[in-house]
Amino acid sequence: MSKKEFTEKFEKAEKVDELFGIVKDAVRMTLNNERAGLMLGLSDMGIAQQGFIGGFHQAGSNAIILNSSVLKRISRIRPEMFKPYAFSVLLHEYLHTLGVLDEVRAKKLTYAICSEAFGEKHAVTRISRNFNEVAKEIINHEGPELPGEPEITFVDGFDREETGYIG
Repeated sequence: MSKKEFTEKFEKAEKVDELFGIVKDAVRMTLNNERAGLMLGLSDMGIAQQGFIGGFHQAGSNAIILNSSVLKRISRIRPEMFKPYAFSVLLHEYLHTLGVLDEVRAKKLTYAICSEAFGEKHAVTRISRNFNEVAKEIINHEGPELPGEPEITFVDGFDREETGYIG
């Protein structure tokens, strides 16, 4: 797929599961690797003055968990950055599901894949290259936000590819 095709697909995406399909396409194209049968969970993990957790994947599980506090704040203060942010975090966490457990390596690969799929000037690539720019705005806009109850809500129909096993 070309950069133009990735960009067009990205612009048309309206839901997180559609963004995740593009994440998987980009990884398949650049790393020739993939994994099916993943779940997406949303959890209110809060936003601290020192930073926040955008998402996580517990090694050995089939779930990616995103911080719903951050997603909500981005939707309010910079709605145009919601999709690029969500894509970047989903890609980073998807790399963890593929066995890239080192954070520095996952960050570098996230940037390399975004650059290859979208080009240097695309918002997804800019976020993956310098996430701190966006993070500072998120943190400083409304100040700290305490996490909610430790609860995860799973998104139905997130990874629609079938698996030959129970994950």
